[in-house]
Amino acid sequence: MSPEQFSLLVEIIGYIASAFVLLSVMMRSIVKLRWYLLVGNIFYVIYGVMINAMPVILLNAINGILNIYFLYQAHKQYGDFEIINISPDENIVKYFINHFKNDIKKFFPDFENIKSDEDNYMLMKDNAIVGLFSFKHIESEVDISIDYVTPTYRDLKPAKFLFYKSEFFKSMGVKQLITYSTVPTHTKYLNKIGFNKTDDDKFILKIE
Repeated sequence: MSPEQFSLLVEIIGYIASAFVLLSVMMRSIVKLRWYLLVGNIFYVIYGVMINAMPVILLNAINGILNIYFLYQAHKQYGDFEIINISPDENIVKYFINHFKNDIKKFFPDFENIKSDEDNYMLMKDNAIVGLFSFKHIESEVDISIDYVTPTYRDLKPAKFLFYKSEFFKSMGVKQLITYSTVPTHTKYLNKIGFNKTDDDKFILKIE
């Protein structure tokens, strides 16, 4: 490799590292942010080796190790979540819905408010409100009307906790969950979490 080619390669790697760090600050999900930072750290370490810059190598190696640690913690922890029963009349519920209503309607276009004749819950993590879900419970079935998670926690962990790890629905004697959607981003999420499409807009998750 000629000096000119090597210099160009170094420059490209530096730009790639900078691009991943820049992309990381655009992520609403903390987990995604750390993944992008980790990739940026790796490229910066390579960049530092190529230009023989020890401060760059050390800084990004340490940051990379820290990001790996926090990603590990994020992927193994489910116990910090709590499921809290709520009422539509509570001020904190009104504030949450008002604050996130436009985002909620991206997934549930007809949503206006939670209903008093449904079972309404908030999902909490470390005293922060993670999400909102409402449903009607009829014998061994649950008909979900809303299952919303805030952008910061949109990494499937809240859903995995709610539908699998917590055994919340199993403890109620529920055998299957039913929900309806034609919104592509929502149906993609339903497929990822294990719901099976049965009709044009109907999705079912069996509770084992």
